[in-house]
Amino acid sequence: MHFAGSWMVANYRNEITDFEWGVTYLPKDKVRASVPGGKYLTAFQNTGVEQEAADFIEWISKAENNAQYCVENSYLSQVKGNESLDYDYGKEFFQIFSQELAATSAQPGAEWGYQAFTGAVQIDVRDQLIDVLAGKTSVDEYMEEMDAQFTEVLKELQ
Repeated sequence: MHFAGSWMVANYRNEITDFEWGVTYLPKDKVRASVPGGKYLTAFQNTGVEQEAADFIEWISKAENNAQYCVENSYLSQVKGNESLDYDYGKEFFQIFSQELAATSAQPGAEWGYQAFTGAVQIDVRDQLIDVLAGKTSVDEYMEEMDAQFTEVLKELQ
């Protein structure tokens, strides 16, 4: 298993040639969720090309241009109306990713966006998850440790 997202589909398509791979839903308990992500475009003042930058952002944000960009680069679209694009490869994979995002509340994105918190815990989350996958730690022990660590870090940040 490799825990990744839609941005890896093009890479996998090109690089994994010795076995069949696919995409599936994340495990769930009472709540099914994913971590919404995204890329952003920004224009800066005092560059001398402010209008050109604004025009480009407006152009790439139009549904038809965004759809072409996303299909050609194997990305999910954040533009309304582009929820289901006609990908040349992996259309069924992108449907699964889209369904996961549709089931996701605003909470994971808000938590992910709290960079002081995520920056303080993400290395331990990864390293201790590796121990779970290697059989060195149980899932219950991992969850208890993460809960305690998250609680402590949040106290320190308040």
